[in-house]
Amino acid sequence: MYELEHIIRYLRNFDINEETVKKCYAMIPDPYSKVESQDKLYIECKTQYDINTIGSFIENITSGIEKGYIVDAIKKTAYQFNYVREIPRIAFYVVVLSKLVK
Repeated sequence: MYELEHIIRYLRNFDINEETVKKCYAMIPDPYSKVESQDKLYIECKTQYDINTIGSFIENITSGIEKGYIVDAIKKTAYQFNYVREIPRIAFYVVVLSKLVK
């Protein structure tokens, strides 16, 4: 799942309006390349390594936001997705970005 309309539909259960989803999705460079293979469709966010990897990606596209805020947003987002068995990568990025970009 990487297309905007699928992301919007998936995130309807989250407290993010469609405009914010579109804005955050637009920040992700080439979403297809992030999920081009089956093993990249979903994201893990259980270890510090996972958090650091996601944090580095988010930090690269959000210049000027402190790493601590990014890590905090990732942890809060992971908690929101706690009940989801397979977390769609692009949807996860959009939710993290929505917490950082106003």
